[in-house]
Amino acid sequence: GPQREVIRVKPAVAFLLAVGLIAPTAIFKGSNLLLLLLAGVLVMGILSLIMSWLGVRTLEVKRMAPRWAEVGKPIRLRYRVRRRGRILPSFGVRVQDLLPPDAVKVLRDAWVLHVGPREEVLADSTILPLRRGRLQLSDVRASSSFPFGLMRRGKRSREMHDLVVYPQRHALKSEVIRATISDRLD
Repeated sequence: GPQREVIRVKPAVAFLLAVGLIAPTAIFKGSNLLLLLLAGVLVMGILSLIMSWLGVRTLEVKRMAPRWAEVGKPIRLRYRVRRRGRILPSFGVRVQDLLPPDAVKVLRDAWVLHVGPREEVLADSTILPLRRGRLQLSDVRASSSFPFGLMRRGKRSREMHDLVVYPQRHALKSEVIRATISDRLD
């Protein structure tokens, strides 16, 4: 049969659309049920905004990276994510290095399901260096959209780290090695 095209809608857009559709009807009709529905949607939005902000406010992120890499070979960046808060945990934390897209391709962002109060967890991301030279890693962003996924809040921190990216190595074919050795023996 025919293939269906999937239309992806961001949760924040869906939230605004719901408020935009419910609010005028609830206000002009004066229906208690619609007013309660509007109040529930607005409370969800406000709760999402406050909880996501509280979730990332007290996070500390430290990057652990190797000193060198090779063009075309994936490398792992590890992050130590620590929550200084004493009461609330953080959920669904995404950790990203803000990297130049012409020098690095991000294969996988780091993601943490849960960081409890005063706990520390490790998260890994994978990047692929695209060119040789010095790669300066600087800013790290931790973000969360918990709960409901409506509002994503983030916190940026400066984590300076230099990474030397060497040219890609190629394995020599056995025929080339044998020819080189036989030339030296002659």
